[in-house]
Amino acid sequence: MRRNPWVFVSHSSHDNAIAGEVRARLEAHGFPAPFLDYHPETGIPAGHDWEHEIYRQLRRCGAVVYLGSKWSAESRWCFAELALARSLDKPIFPLRIDAEASQPLLDAAQWTDLRTNEEEGYERLFRGMKEFGLDADASFDWSSRRAPYPGLSAFEEEDAAVFFGREEESEALYQRVSNSHLEGGERFITVIGASGSGKSSLVRAGLIPRLRRIGAPWLVAEPMVPSEEPLEMLARSLARTLRSEGQKADWAEVVEALETPGRGLVSVARDLLDHASRDRTLVLVFIDQGEELVTRANDTARSRFVRVINDALTGPDVIRVVATLRAEFLTGVLEQTDLADLIDEPFLLTPLPRSRLASAIAGPAEIAGIDLAPGLVERVVEDTGGGDALPLMAFTMQRLYQRLARRKSQRLDEADYRAVGGVTGALEQRANGIRDKLDRTGLKSRVMPTLLKLVGFDTGSVPTRRRVGLHGLSPEERKVIAAFEDARLVSTDGTGAAAVVFVAHEALFRTWRPLADAIEANLEELRDRSRLERDAREWAEADRDDAYLLRGERLQRALQLRTGGSALGPGVAFVEAFVDASRALRARMLGREADLLANRII
Repeated sequence: MRRNPWVFVSHSSHDNAIAGEVRARLEAHGFPAPFLDYHPETGIPAGHDWEHEIYRQLRRCGAVVYLGSKWSAESRWCFAELALARSLDKPIFPLRIDAEASQPLLDAAQWTDLRTNEEEGYERLFRGMKEFGLDADASFDWSSRRAPYPGLSAFEEEDAAVFFGREEESEALYQRVSNSHLEGGERFITVIGASGSGKSSLVRAGLIPRLRRIGAPWLVAEPMVPSEEPLEMLARSLARTLRSEGQKADWAEVVEALETPGRGLVSVARDLLDHASRDRTLVLVFIDQGEELVTRANDTARSRFVRVINDALTGPDVIRVVATLRAEFLTGVLEQTDLADLIDEPFLLTPLPRSRLASAIAGPAEIAGIDLAPGLVERVVEDTGGGDALPLMAFTMQRLYQRLARRKSQRLDEADYRAVGGVTGALEQRANGIRDKLDRTGLKSRVMPTLLKLVGFDTGSVPTRRRVGLHGLSPEERKVIAAFEDARLVSTDGTGAAAVVFVAHEALFRTWRPLADAIEANLEELRDRSRLERDAREWAEADRDDAYLLRGERLQRALQLRTGGSALGPGVAFVEAFVDASRALRARMLGREADLLANRII
C-alpha cells in the first residue's frame, strides 16, 4: 500500500544543527522536502501561529522522525508532538543522538543509534521506512498552493503526490511503458476505459512523473489533445517541448517538418534528443482524449495525423506513443483510422474499485493537512457507490476543499458535506446556484442556449465535449461562460483569437438535469450541427472541392442552423464559408436550369 511520504522531523531547538543534517539526508534520499519548523523555505512562515502550524504539519505527514536527546526528552513540545502523532496513528522512527534520550512514549519502539556508525544508522533508518511502505522512489513533491482535489479536471503532473487510489494501475502502466524500450517492445500503448474512469489522470499524474524522474531513456513531450486539427496539435506539443529544452521552435514549421518526406516525426524527435541530455534515446508522445480523432477531426485531418504516427512507429526506433481512448469510441477508431494494427493489446482501465475510494479521499487530505471528521470518508464512499461515479466524488471533494479554504480552516465535517449537497447534489447545486445568479442579472434565458453550444455528437448517441471559439460568442454568452468557468465547470484554453471554451467534464451533460433535459429536447439540432461541422472540415481539407458541398434538404437544414446561430464553433469562419459556397452552387445550378428551360421554350 502506498503511504504518504512527507516526513515530520521532531526535535528540540537545541538540536537544530543535527535536525538540519537529518532533513538533508532524507531529502537527498528522495523524500519530498521534510518538514523542519525553522527551515527558511519549508518551515513555519513568519507571522503564522506556531502551534497551529506544527499540529497541521503533523496531521499532514506520513511519518515522524524523532531526534532523541537530553533536550528533546525534557521538551514539553516534543512530548506533545509525539502524543499527537500516536493519536493520529503516525509511524514514529526514533533516532538516538545522545545517551540521555529516554522517552516513555517510545519505550516499545525500535531505536536507531546515530552515535557509533552514522552511515549504518541512516541505512537502517531508510530500510525500516521502506519496509513500512515509505518508499522514497515512489514519492513526489507537492505545492500547497495547488488544490489537493482537481474536481472534474484531470490530475496533472504537479498533482502526482496527491494522486491516490490508482497505485497498482500506475505501476503496471509504468512497467509496460518502461519495458517497451527493450528490443521488439510495443511502440503504441492505448489506455482504454469508460468516461470518468480517470484515463487522463493515470497518464498525466501516474505515468509521466515517473518517467520524468528516472530520466534515461525517456524524453516526454508535452501532452496533446487531437481537437479538429490533430497534426497541428501534435506540432504545438513538440514546439513547446523544444522550447522547454532551450530551442527556438514555431509550430507551423514543425507541421511542415512532420509532413516533409525524409523527415517526419522521427526527425523532429531526433532534434529533441540532440538538445536534451545525452542519455535520452526515446521520445514519448502522449495523445490524450484519442476519441477526438473520430469525434472532432474529419477524414482528411485524421489521415494526415495517422500517417505521420504510422510512419514514425515503423521507422527508426525513437518514438513511443501512449494514447487514452474512451471505450465507447473504440469501434469508431478501429473502423475510421489506420490505427487498428497498433491497438493490439490495450491497457484496460476499469472503474476505481469501491475499496480504493477511501484512499482517493483520505490520501490527498492527509498530504494537504486536512482533518477529516470521523465517519466522513465512509459517508462519501457510501454515497458515491462505485468508481463509475468518480467524477462526482472528485467534484464534491473539490467543493469541500473550497469551502475549507474560504473559512481558513483545516477541519471538514458532516455539516460541510451536507452544505455542499453531498456526492449526488454537489454538482447540481453548484450549477443551479450559477444559473440563479445569472438570473438575477437578467441572463438566465441565455444559460442553456450557451451551454448547448458546448455539446457535440459523433455518429452515435453519446454527447461529447465541443470546443467553441470565445471570439464567436456574444458579450452575454461570454458572461455565462465566465460564471461557469469561475465555478470550474467549464474550462478555457488558448489566448486571443485562438481561445476556446469547453466543459470540464462530460459528467455535466448527464448529472445536471436542466442541461440533460435541454440536450434531449434539442437532440436533432445538436446532431445536425455536429454533422455540418464535420462536412465543412472535410470540404476545407479537400481544397474546397464542389463535390463536398451541400445540396437539397441538407443545405436547407444548414441554412436554418446558421440563422439560429447554432453553427458557431471554433471554426465558424469556414463553416459559414461552406454554407455560403453550397448556396452559391445551388444558385448557379438553378441559373443553368433556367437557361436550359428558356432555350427549350424558344
